[in-house]
Amino acid sequence: MTTPARRSATAFLIARVNQPHIDLAADSGYSDMSHLNKLLQKTSAYLRGELKSEANLLRFHEAFCEWREQLPDADNLNEVIIQLISSAAYSAVESLFDPECDDTDLLINAVNEIYADMKDAGSDTADFEEYFTSLLDACAEVVNENAARPLPAAYFDLLKQADASLFGLSQ
Repeated sequence: MTTPARRSATAFLIARVNQPHIDLAADSGYSDMSHLNKLLQKTSAYLRGELKSEANLLRFHEAFCEWREQLPDADNLNEVIIQLISSAAYSAVESLFDPECDDTDLLINAVNEIYADMKDAGSDTADFEEYFTSLLDACAEVVNENAARPLPAAYFDLLKQADASLFGLSQ
């Protein structure tokens, strides 16, 4: 098992890189995305070391969990991706404070399941899968096994450089 910071970094990467889907969901009226966006902002600040208060982060996490319970069922691909992002955002925080929480494989498998569904619908996902693998590899390179909070600046540079979601939606 890796460090809490590394597990959180992987989960946060999956959530943050897919930001365009959050914007699309908000624009389509799927749900008010403010709780998800706020948790991602606070998690980012916490992982950077800018937010020092664990209690503050957990307060936003709790509000997010209440919001997440009210999310409507997913009816289309973007809504399935929102469910994935929500799981990743949840795991990014839980991984920091629960030594038993390691949803990394579950999240990676969830991304791969979406790719499989896209393939079944006739989409070519090879480039998306390669992109995802390269992001995971880069994350593992900059956030090593001994990582602790705050995460290195190179991790946040990686997030900034990601120019599309894992499913091809541009930022």
